[in-house]
Amino acid sequence: MNLNARRLTLLILLLLVASFTSVGVLTAPDRVSKVHTQVRQGYVLADSIAPHVWWHPGLVNGSVFVGEKNLTVIAGDSESGIARVEFYRDGVIVSNQTISPPSSPGVDNSYTYTWDTTTVTNANYTFVVKVFDVAGNQDQVTIEVTVLNITTPTTPTTTTGPPPPDLLLVAAAAGGAALLTFVLYYYFVIQRKEKG
Repeated sequence: MNLNARRLTLLILLLLVASFTSVGVLTAPDRVSKVHTQVRQGYVLADSIAPHVWWHPGLVNGSVFVGEKNLTVIAGDSESGIARVEFYRDGVIVSNQTISPPSSPGVDNSYTYTWDTTTVTNANYTFVVKVFDVAGNQDQVTIEVTVLNITTPTTPTTTTGPPPPDLLLVAAAAGGAALLTFVLYYYFVIQRKEKG
């Protein structure tokens, strides 16, 4: 092979190597970065992998809720990122959180719904949380909790002391001495016995 042929062959090999290097084979982090970039640009690579979600470690089935309580899940997606999180209580949606921009692929984040349990009756409630990635894949978790708010009964206030002057006038005008005597007897004798 003459010199010109060798140079031509070497040039072709160099061009092939340069071309392959510029395209490259994406490593896992590079692929995640590329997918995330494409998500932000409005399109996404084919993503058939569902996201993952679980309850915050402090929440377990049978948890008892009093007052205001945070329901928190931790979720992530390896391909396109989390785009939406929905909280349901007994089948009714109570929180719809749109994540904009979507979460970074491969990164887990927490999502919270704050529930004021004093607005509901003491009972068992079932919560379902659904998470969706950009491609529409979903995963969900369920938990059953018990609301047990303790209400303290109010103590009725009792009136003590002499009867109001207006009541004495009405009693005297309406029933004379008999009714007036009863009013005075009630305030000074019966009430004191009930208090004593």
